[in-house]
Amino acid sequence: MAEALGCDDADAALDRIGREDAVVLTLDSFDALAPIDAWIRQKFLPMLPAQGVVVMAARQPPSAEWTADPALGPMFHTVPLRNLSPVESRALLADRCVPEDQHAAVLEFTHGHPLALVLLADVINNAGPGLRFTRRNAPRTSSASCWHG
Repeated sequence: MAEALGCDDADAALDRIGREDAVVLTLDSFDALAPIDAWIRQKFLPMLPAQGVVVMAARQPPSAEWTADPALGPMFHTVPLRNLSPVESRALLADRCVPEDQHAAVLEFTHGHPLALVLLADVINNAGPGLRFTRRNAPRTSSASCWHG
């Protein structure tokens, strides 16, 4: 955060955030922050301005402490993300300029998993017009939801 805010160190960044009128903060891959989960919940979030939104994305649901915390309870909401429907998946692929004649193969491979759809759309677009996506020429994967580079 210090780097993103142009601050010299973490303390300066925390001080600056605490002085803001409103904050929108997104924390992706929140699972990686598990070692400081309690600090975030008990110390960091309470110092944020009352006007603001914090969005945390993680593979696992939050610990029970998040929903049991009386200070967070009324404000804390979990929203599980599911795979997209076929209609939503096709719309995403169309938005990403994937040729319509490739949608069925991509959907059959990804089952609507949003990250897999986006990654395959990028692969198809970067491979050029000659690539026909098939399960055989898919990027190295162990499943549609686990990608290896």
